[in-house]
Parts: sequence; structure tokens; C-alpha cells
Amino acid sequence: MNKIIPIFPLTLVVFPNSRYPLHIFEPRYRKMINECLGNNSGFGIVAAFENKISDVGVLVKITDVLKKYDSGEMDIIVEGTERFLINQTKIHPDGYYVSEIESYKDNNNEIDYRLVDKLHLHFEEIIELANYKLDDKFWENLSKSE
Repeated sequence: MNKIIPIFPLTLVVFPNSRYPLHIFEPRYRKMINECLGNNSGFGIVAAFENKISDVGVLVKITDVLKKYDSGEMDIIVEGTERFLINQTKIHPDGYYVSEIESYKDNNNEIDYRLVDKLHLHFEEIIELANYKLDDKFWENLSKSE
């Protein structure tokens, strides 16, 4: 895979086969998402920290548009598909990043579902101890993620 895709930098690390809710509010990203919806294409999410973006990201596809606001903002669900490596990045005329990417091959390790279940349990305990309330949609998406 060598292609050019739109990039959405977030303070979030996305994993293949995971689902994430996003609230799209910036005009440049509203344009990007609308273009992706119109073309039935996805985009890349890369971690952004300290004004730098990661060289590795994950391609995502938009699986649901939960809500469109009169302002043009929207709530969407994305699902990670595969990791990529960024070769080159530039600014699109609409203000968002586009990058030339190539496949990034992960090690294909087997999943130990006992550890996944244990991780989910500990995560729920941490959220409860922190007295933090997560939206029902979060838990629904978590249960749908592989």
C-alpha cells in the first residue's frame, strides 16, 4: 500500500480492530470527514503530542454517523483497520494534513482472550475508582471491538 490519505492527528492512539467515538467540530476536519463520507473512504489517525505527529498511524473507516448538528459538527464512530508508516506529509488546501503512507507490518501474535477479559475488568475498576462516568455508547463500542 503506497497511497496518499487524509490525516487526523489526535492525542489518542488507535489500534486496528478497535472502535472509537469522535466528535468532529473543527471546520477543516468537518470538510475532511464529509469528503471521506462522500467518497466512501477512510482516513488515518496518528498520535499527536508536543506539536509533533507520530510516523505510525492507523487507517480508520467511518462505521456510523451518530449525529449531525446544524453547525456542521458531527458525532461519528470509526474503526481501525490497519497500521501504516508515514513517508511524507503536507497540508491540504482545506487545512488538514495529507500523507503519503505505506504498510506497516505488525507481528501477528495470537490474542490471549483471558488477558483481554482481565484488562477489561481492571479498566472498569480504574474508571470506578476514579469516579468517572463513561457514556453508554463507549461501553457499547468497547464490547464490539475485537
